[in-house]
Amino acid sequence: MPTPSGQISIDDLFQESTPGFTGAESFGRIAYESWAQGPLGSNTYTSNGFGGDGSGGGVPAGGNAIYNTGAPLVRGVDAINLGNYTNKYYYFDGTTYDIKYSYNNTLTNTFFPPPPVINDVNVQVDCYDYNGTYMVHNSYNITANASTNQTPITIPGFTANTSPLVENVYWSININTNPGNTISNIAFSVNGTTVYNAGGGGGSFTWQSGGASKGLTNGSGIVYDIVVT
Repeated sequence: MPTPSGQISIDDLFQESTPGFTGAESFGRIAYESWAQGPLGSNTYTSNGFGGDGSGGGVPAGGNAIYNTGAPLVRGVDAINLGNYTNKYYYFDGTTYDIKYSYNNTLTNTFFPPPPVINDVNVQVDCYDYNGTYMVHNSYNITANASTNQTPITIPGFTANTSPLVENVYWSININTNPGNTISNIAFSVNGTTVYNAGGGGGSFTWQSGGASKGLTNGSGIVYDIVVT
C-alpha cells in the first residue's frame, strides 16, 4: 500500500519503506538517506530511506533515488515536509513491480560445411547502486541462443522484499560469443531504450557512474532486452 494521501505520520513512511520497522524514527533521515545506507546496502541504518534527494553516503543528488518519490530535494537547499511523501509507493514489496529480461537472436547456427558458425550469445547483467558497491538485484546470465527469443520474464531468483525499484539503473554487462560468428551487433536495452551496442565482437562493458550506462526505470520495474543481429 502507498503512504496515506491525506494526513501522514512519520511512522507511515517507515512502514511503507520497511514493513514492520520499530525503533527510533527520524523524518530527516528517512527523507534524505538513500536505500544504499539501509539493510540492502551498508546497513548504516536498520530501515530503508526514501532518499528524497537520492543522496546519502557521499552520493550526489539524484544518484540513488527511489522511483516516484518526486523531484530530487537537495539537503540544506530545498525545504521538505511530510506532505512531500503523501500517496507514495516505496516500490519494494515485489508486488507492484518486477525485474525481467527478454531477448531475440535473429541469427542461425550452421554446422556444414565446416567450420561451424555459432551465433549463440551469453550476457551477464549486474545492477548496482551509484557507487557500484551494492547490488540492486542478483546477478543473472541471459542466454540468447541462435534462432531463439524470449518475451519478458522475471529473472530467476527475484523475490519480494529483496530489491528496491531505483530511479536510475547502473548496470554492468559481460558479453560472451563464439569465435567465427556472423554477428553484426548485440544491442542491450533497458526499458525500451538502447543503452549499449556491442557490435559483433562481444566483450564487456562496465557502467560509468552517472554516465552512459544510466538507464531509467518505470512503474513496471526493469526490463533488460538483448537483440542479436
